[in-house]
Amino acid sequence: SPSGSVGSVGSNGSNETMTTPSRNGKPSSTSSAMTSPVNVCIPQKIHAMTQQHVLTANNLLYSQDTWDQSQPIVLEFRDFFMDLDRTCGPLTLHSPVVHMIEYIEEGVKRIRDAH
Repeated sequence: SPSGSVGSVGSNGSNETMTTPSRNGKPSSTSSAMTSPVNVCIPQKIHAMTQQHVLTANNLLYSQDTWDQSQPIVLEFRDFFMDLDRTCGPLTLHSPVVHMIEYIEEGVKRIRDAH
């Protein structure tokens, strides 16, 4: 592949057709995209951006799943989290990372102090 690009095998998305013999001896037309892969050069910058997008989407999906899994724990220890919310402010999916770190540090401190 050319400098600055990443080689990829896949469909080129064209509507090209090729004629191949069929079982009954008569030629038939098929799409080349369906019968053989085509090498495609993707600029390295586009490839890197696509990888970053997939990573970000996976992280968002994972964070939402983790958030959903935490709900039963929050309900089980409701008093602990309500008191933590009063001290630190509520933690939401939209909270800044700095707020999340402060919230976690205060929660861990309270757990350590309790034991």
